[in-house]
Parts: sequence; structure tokens; C-alpha cells
Amino acid sequence: MKVRYALFILAALVSLACSKIVYQDKVVTVPVYPDLEGEAPDTIVASVAKVQYYGAYSEKVDRWYLTLFEKDGVEYIHEDDQYIGKGNVIVLCMQTSISGGAEKDIPVIVGSYATPSSYSDLQIGQFEFGYDYPYDHPYKGIRYATYGTYVLDLEPPEYIPLHAADGAFEVKRLENGEYEVSGVIVDTRCLKHYFKYAGPIKGVTEWDYYLAPNSALIKDVSLTRQQLPSLQMRRTELPFGSSKNIDIVRLYLSEESVIIGTNSGYNMESVSGSGAVVVLEMVVQHGQANLPSGEYSIAPTVGGGYDGSMLTPFHFKEGMPHRFTNREGSWYFNLAQNGHWTGDYAQVHDGKVTISYEQGSDTPVVHAELVDDQSPAHKIIIDWK
Repeated sequence: MKVRYALFILAALVSLACSKIVYQDKVVTVPVYPDLEGEAPDTIVASVAKVQYYGAYSEKVDRWYLTLFEKDGVEYIHEDDQYIGKGNVIVLCMQTSISGGAEKDIPVIVGSYATPSSYSDLQIGQFEFGYDYPYDHPYKGIRYATYGTYVLDLEPPEYIPLHAADGAFEVKRLENGEYEVSGVIVDTRCLKHYFKYAGPIKGVTEWDYYLAPNSALIKDVSLTRQQLPSLQMRRTELPFGSSKNIDIVRLYLSEESVIIGTNSGYNMESVSGSGAVVVLEMVVQHGQANLPSGEYSIAPTVGGGYDGSMLTPFHFKEGMPHRFTNREGSWYFNLAQNGHWTGDYAQVHDGKVTISYEQGSDTPVVHAELVDDQSPAHKIIIDWK
């Protein structure tokens, strides 16, 4: 299995003419580069080239990924962001003029590429530095995908991406319609990697950013108190509770074999054990002793947060999309014996929750009609009394 290590983003960036970079607050010397037209003895000679359009970086700049494989037959496992095979892989993230991104637009990558002067303002004719970015997987937890420009040596059983910190390269188009690619990239250890390629470049689309689906349901789910006998409520006062005058009550319905632990970060409780769990994040008035009777409607997500105007009493929070390890909002999921999610889970995307009480009881009766985000949607019906 490939090992991922998140590296700090470079604190300062340099052009090819510079001899020093600042990395992790330390000044390190970069060797002076020889003429790129002179082939170094350890030049990586690629045999296969593939390119992917990765969308517009800005209104004036497109982003393309050109990947060079030293050996043929390397397979990319999309779900794990992992290469299987042998040899070196050179990944070049290039900023080009706006093209549309179709296969006919591949010639837009022709040109010379240099180190950017600003990490946050990439321009045409520059490449993006290498970096690791976390993504959340429902079964495997937090993982890291590598982006930007980097080098991989697939020969060891476990490989580590070598992120580009400097360099320069050129893409030429030949009269026969094929391409030549040559250059050098310098990794964050200040080691140089020369490379070249001559031949056709194939357009691919399968390397998009991996996001696990928000629901793995293949049929509707109906749950009763017999199936989820345990009810627990955990109250959280929001940081802005004094101004909003609201609290969040997490209503957990689960099997008895599920353990709802203490806060594990961001006021989220740890959940372990095995079995089915439904968590509904209910919005109540600050200091409310119990969940008030009534009907609760969804408070939807907006970007990476929630619609603040809907975080008012008698609402419950939609599940935050793609937030599996540190889940937020309302979810249904099943745990295997080791505490990991199984293939039976769903983000609560919409629906209604009704709370009532039988005479003389302070235990809520919960009826919910919820749906996931699939099309057509699957239902999650809860009748807990």
C-alpha cells in the first residue's frame, strides 16, 4: 500500500535563476542547473504519455496534467489514488491559455513552463508545485491524494511522491503531430530529476479528483425501536450560541452494540463498536431542557458550511457532504466489528423529523422521513416509539 506524507506548502517560491529556496522556514541551497539541452546521465526516458484536462484555474488560465510513464503497463487505481506497476512516473501540472479542454485542444499544452512566482496566482506558462491534499473515505478514513507536479518511483514496495519545488520543462509539437517533452524538476530535498519523452500524447478523463459517494444505499431503509433500541442525546452549545440563542442536540439512535463515546474533536462524539446508527443534529433554543414537540425541517449545507438563516429552532442539519471520518450533520451508517463503516450508509440530504411524547414520559417518540442525495433518492424511514 502506498504511504502518504503531507508536506508543508513551500513558504517562499523562486524562479529558475535563483539558487536558494525557503522550505519549512529553513533556507536551503538549490544546485545551479546545467543547460537543459544537455542530457544528464540519469535522465528518465518515458515511453508513454497521457494528458488530462483539469478545469479552469481562473478566467484566463486552464490547468492540464501531463503524466509521463517510464514503462508501459502502469495501472492507476482511481479509488486509492495509487499507481500499480514499475518504473518512474513524472506528473506535470501545467497552466495554459483557455482552451475548452476537449481532446482536440491538447496542442494548447505546447510551450515552456517555469517555476511560479506566486503559489496563489498561477499564470500561463507556469507549473504548479507538488503537494498532498487530504480526502475522506467512508471505509478507509482520511487519506492523501497528491496534486501538482511530482515524481514517483514505483519500484519500491511502498513509494512516496517527491513534490516539485523548482524546475523548468518544455513541450514541443512535431510535424508528424507527435510531441517532445524535456526538462528537469527539483524535489523538496533539492534533488534534480531530468526527463524526456518523444511520441504521441493520449487524452484521458479518468483521473478526476476522487470523492466517495455520499450514499451507498441500494434500497430504502426502514428502522424501528426494536432495531435501534438505544437513544442518547448529546447537547452542544455553538460558539456563537449567545448571539444565535441556539444549541445543537445530537440525537443518536443505535443498536446496543454501538458505543457513543466522549467528544473526539470539534465537539463530535466518537462512535465505535458494531451495528446501525442514526444521528440527527437538531437545532433547539439555547438552554432548552428537552427536544420540543413538533416538526423539524432540514437546514441545508452551503459550500463548506450551513445556511445560517436556517439554523433556528425546529430545524435539523443536513449531513455535511463527503465528511465521513469527522462526520457533521445528520447521517445513517452501519459499523463493522472494528468500528469502520460498512457499505450501508447515507448522508441525510433532506426530509422531515417529528418529535412527540407519550403522556407522562420524557423519552421522545421519533418519526422521520429522510432521503439521501442519489437520483432517484432512497428513503430512510424511522419509526421509534
